[in-house]
Amino acid sequence: MRLYVFAGKYLIPRLQNVVVDAIIVTFAECDTFLPAESTTYLFDNTPDDSPLRNLVVDFLVLSYDHVPLHFREMSEQGTPHCQIFTQLVFARYVERWSGKARSGAELKGRSTWKNVNRCEYHVAEVKRD
Repeated sequence: MRLYVFAGKYLIPRLQNVVVDAIIVTFAECDTFLPAESTTYLFDNTPDDSPLRNLVVDFLVLSYDHVPLHFREMSEQGTPHCQIFTQLVFARYVERWSGKARSGAELKGRSTWKNVNRCEYHVAEVKRD
């Protein structure tokens, strides 16, 4: 998370995208999830429209079977974004079941995340003249 935020601060979108790709691979191959502190750090240090925020929410909604535990950890830490995060998860859940989800969000299960369209979670890389 910190590397992603650093890359955003110093306008290095390619590095942000490398971080996103690494998170997707890690999530798909390991039986782990982001610690609640990482989610808090992400929400404290990224804009509302952050692609990485969307990715974390999609992980929780579509593939993560311990959502209550994650929310409990956030609440125990006094995470100020708990309500916002809950609203985002609810919104993504509604999208998914209303048929308006992004194509990558159609996937279920950890192993299928290897095949997700990663561009949906990437920052645009603009060439400078």
